[in-house]
Amino acid sequence: MMHETKKISSISVALPNGTHTIANDEGSMTLGQRIQLHKVLYVPSLKCNLISVAKLCKELNCNVTFFDIFVYCRIVF
Repeated sequence: MMHETKKISSISVALPNGTHTIANDEGSMTLGQRIQLHKVLYVPSLKCNLISVAKLCKELNCNVTFFDIFVYCRIVF
C-alpha cells in the first residue's frame, strides 16, 4: 500500500500496550481516492495498519467522526 518509500534512521514507535518497536522506512500512501498521507512509517513487526487521527486531522485540516460501523473524514476548506 505504500509508495515512494525510503530508508530512514531508526525511529522508536510506542505501541498501545506500552512496548516499543522500530521503524526503518517511511513513505506515502493513499486512503480511498483522495486522501494522501506522507511520512508514513513502515513498522515490519506490526500486522495491521495504524493511523494517528490527530496527525491526520492536523495535516489534512479535517474532522473525523467515528460511528459504530464506519469512520467519516471531512476535509475542511
